[in-house]
Order: sequence, then C-alpha cells, then structure tokens
Amino acid sequence: MTRKHPDDVRLLERELTGEIIGAFYTCYNELGFGFLESVYRHALATELRSRNLRVIEEYPIGVYYRGVVAGWFRLDLVVNVGEMFQLVTRGYFKATVHRVVSPPPGTERISVAYFFNPKLEATLAPIDLPPELAAEAHGGESADPANPILANYGENSLKVRLRAHPDVAAIHHADLL
Repeated sequence: MTRKHPDDVRLLERELTGEIIGAFYTCYNELGFGFLESVYRHALATELRSRNLRVIEEYPIGVYYRGVVAGWFRLDLVVNVGEMFQLVTRGYFKATVHRVVSPPPGTERISVAYFFNPKLEATLAPIDLPPELAAEAHGGESADPANPILANYGENSLKVRLRAHPDVAAIHHADLL
C-alpha cells in the first residue's frame, strides 16, 4: 500500500482541517493514551475553542427510518457551521462568524480558497424539519441587526466577504461599507 503525502491529499477546508488535526495532536501529546473517549472529546473541544473555533459537543440528531425517528445519535464535535446552513436548518445549527486573520505586516501570505456554492442568484429556502428537530430550531435568522443572514446567496456572500476582509473592502469597495 502506498501512503499519500499530506500535501497530496485534497481537502475542502485544508486550513481548518490542519487546525483540527493539530489540536488533536496537542491533546494527545499532553494526555497520552488510556482515557475514555469523553475525556479526549472534551479536551479537544477545549483546545479548539482556545484556537478561536466554534465547537458544539455531543450535538443530538435524530436518525430517521422511513420518516420515523428510529433513535438519536450524538455528533461528538461539530466545528464551524456556515450561515446558509443555519438559515436552511431554521437555526437548528448555529453559524460560526467567518473571519480572516491577516499575518503581521511584512509577512507574506498566499491563500487560495475554493467554496462549492450555489449560483449567486439562488435564494435558499429553509427545509422542513421533523417536528422533534423543529422544536429545537429557533429560527435561522440572525438576532444581530449588524449581521443579518440573507436568504439570497449572492447578497449573503457579499456581506460575508466585506465583513471578513474589512481592510480590502475599505480600499476597493468603500461604497459598499
């Protein structure tokens, strides 16, 4: 069996994935082996939060069989959810505010991001959640008037980019601020 070098593996969120894997190794190197999974899960959640990532522990989701809840499953960790996902799940999942951390002045940074998204004209409608989940969904709209979540993908995408890159927006798109 030939193992691929990590740089040869295609990751959708390489930076985020690297951060999560790095956090895992930090926890494991400090704790070692032999503890219950719950100890590692909570340690990893603590480490991820210290790296300014949004983490939800043991998030319950319904498992459906032919339209009936067959049982419940807990996702160990949910890390960084997008705004459109919050909107379509009517707030069942809460979005993580996207941010870009610029390097110190004089430090070069090259990044290429790829997002698989709908066309800019798309308007996303909330999905109909099963009653058990709908009871836990408190609306997909943002409670922050300075950060609305817009149903039109293009408008929401522009808002996110202006917020994530305020220095670039001020220089090139001051009329939009």
